[in-house]
Amino acid sequence: ILLANLVLYMFYFYFNFSGFSDIAVSFAGFFGFQISNNFNRPFLQQNPQAFWNSWHMSLTSFMRRNVFVPLGGFRKERELFAVMVTMLAVALWHGLTVPLVLFGLYHGSGIIIWRLWSRSHAPREGLLPRVARTASTFAFVALAMPLMTLKLQDIPSFYSALLGFSS
Repeated sequence: ILLANLVLYMFYFYFNFSGFSDIAVSFAGFFGFQISNNFNRPFLQQNPQAFWNSWHMSLTSFMRRNVFVPLGGFRKERELFAVMVTMLAVALWHGLTVPLVLFGLYHGSGIIIWRLWSRSHAPREGLLPRVARTASTFAFVALAMPLMTLKLQDIPSFYSALLGFSS
């Protein structure tokens, strides 16, 4: 049940946030302003980096321009450091809490691991591998989403229950 709730929470979080963004884009258009869409099918992405490039694109673009690039993120020797600091900045943009720091570290680590792994492993082609990559990216993101709202003292019991260690 908790796993199903986690999936539903992920969709609730997306539709709530994306819906408000769509309303803002529509109202801006009504008054003659053009604002880009803020989401581009994030749940269909096949790795954590692609997810973040399609989720809350205005914040991602801002952080890329103002954190990742100034830290030398396009230079190989600075890339991984810049990724981690950028993801921490994305997390801390939402508030200064330990769960959000964990959220940033989790996503930064995921992007770094994916980048390192993808350098030596070409993705397998075909429908099943694409579905597996999409599902694993969704699961990766969904596992961290509760950190956006959980209090520090609730984290151990939530994840213990999610893993089936407590009821």
